[in-house]
Amino acid sequence: MRRLAVPLALLAALAVTGGGIALVLASRGGDGDDPRPLRQSLTIVSSSVRPSVHAFGEPVVAELVLVGDAEVVRPETVRIDPDFAPYEAAGPGHVERIAAGSSVRWRFRYPLRCLREGCAPAGDRRTFEFPLASVAYRFQLSPGPASIIVEWPRFQVTARVDDAALAQRAWRGDVSAVPAPSYRWAPGTLAAALLVGTAGFAGLGVGLAGRLSRRRAPAVEAGLELVPTLAPLERALELAREASRNGDSPDRRRALERVARELGGRGLAELADRARALAWASGAADPDAIEDLARDARTANGGSG
Repeated sequence: MRRLAVPLALLAALAVTGGGIALVLASRGGDGDDPRPLRQSLTIVSSSVRPSVHAFGEPVVAELVLVGDAEVVRPETVRIDPDFAPYEAAGPGHVERIAAGSSVRWRFRYPLRCLREGCAPAGDRRTFEFPLASVAYRFQLSPGPASIIVEWPRFQVTARVDDAALAQRAWRGDVSAVPAPSYRWAPGTLAAALLVGTAGFAGLGVGLAGRLSRRRAPAVEAGLELVPTLAPLERALELAREASRNGDSPDRRRALERVARELGGRGLAELADRARALAWASGAADPDAIEDLARDARTANGGSG
């Protein structure tokens, strides 16, 4: 009996101690603390890609549904920046937010389509999985940001025509059965005609160039010598005659002044003075006086202009 008394006493002491600890914890749990359970800040309800099996090039919709407590999360700060590569947006994304009391529900919808070569399945079908997305938000009582990770489900893309159907179809194109080309003009004939035409135009250009060069070169045609250019004195006298016939005083004065310079340069000062007098005479010039001056000038110049 003495041997059993010691273990029984130890068991009784442990039982008393455990009961006391339980009473203390129970009393602390109800002492001024909030009895409500902890609220979830933001929760992912579902993430989907529909249809989960679709043909190549067919439009799909990626959808994400979230719920949260507006007393914990600031609803206007909830943002998502998804990456749907290699798919591209087939239209604008749409966000729907519904509030019921302090509970808020978000629905994000993204229309997508992929027409790239990398989206076509190599065989009958191909499995895709979008990269992870991050939903960012902020708490009501905390300035710091928070986020949760979104995992998109896998989906499959099927070929529009399977390999078995392609194997049953024979290609209609055959290199050996391609007909011979036809031409409106045979290539050899067309090349010869173009060559002859080019040579003809080249000969015409050479002939025109030779004709122009013969016109410019000094030559004697039909045994007649070309008329020599008038001497400066004769040219000045001829201009004076024309001006006197036209009655143009400024031209007459310039022509007779030129005659005077030519005569003065030849040492015929008296005739030069007569020319200046005729140049600055009032009224119309006398054609006979200009002819007399021209005759005297030729005589004094030895009969030559």
